[in-house]
Amino acid sequence: MRSEVVVSIGDSVVLQCVASGAPMPSIIWIKDGNIVVRSSHVVFAEAGQFLVIAEAKEEDSGNYACEAANSQGTVRQRTQLFVQTGMWKILHPPIAMLNLVPAKSIPTIQII
Repeated sequence: MRSEVVVSIGDSVVLQCVASGAPMPSIIWIKDGNIVVRSSHVVFAEAGQFLVIAEAKEEDSGNYACEAANSQGTVRQRTQLFVQTGMWKILHPPIAMLNLVPAKSIPTIQII
């Protein structure tokens, strides 16, 4: 996942968290220390692997984290989202590749 994403007010934002492991990890999204909940303009897709913010507002700016967990461990990847007025556009959604590995192995995060 990119460490910083800048979008314009009114743009849609898609944050993607690709997680794998056995058992399959559960994914939660966190913004500024609080769990992100579905709302009229924030939805999740593909078992939480995508966080979609439609028509971003300034208050959507913040520190976002994707957390993937299973019985083998927990990993977290962070990004800072800035929603600003102006001409900034996100060209590619950020991707975090999270791999939860078998027991006795340390969970790792691969940034792509």
